[in-house]
Amino acid sequence: MSQPSATSCSASTSLPLNLVVLRGHLSSEEVRRTLPSGDQLCQFEVTVPASVGSSAKSGASTSPVVWFGERNGPTGIAGDDVLVIGQVRRRFYRAGGSTQSRTEVVASKLVLSPQRRSLGSAHKTASSALALLLGDQAKG
Repeated sequence: MSQPSATSCSASTSLPLNLVVLRGHLSSEEVRRTLPSGDQLCQFEVTVPASVGSSAKSGASTSPVVWFGERNGPTGIAGDDVLVIGQVRRRFYRAGGSTQSRTEVVASKLVLSPQRRSLGSAHKTASSALALLLGDQAKG
């Protein structure tokens, strides 16, 4: 079983980075809601199978994903392949008289399986952005 590798960088050269790339399948039907603030969101879950050689005890991990704004969210059904690019965010809200929180992935780009060309393009965009960021850190 291979061990994860790590690259160290000094505090002066590391840049803040909040980037999530999920490639898996929709594991729930979408739920559309309007928040008290008036923001519209589409909530769904994405399940990613464990990587080959992973030491994860579970066979897969499921992440809650939200798509904010007036834009149309996913129109897929559970089981559809999907690529999500976004950021991790913890959202606080009031429910039942107490403050609750939810950690979720806020999608900035989402590609469903029927859009295979877009899937490759989105994957290439994410890879290029990450390589550029890591390259800048190495030069710094």
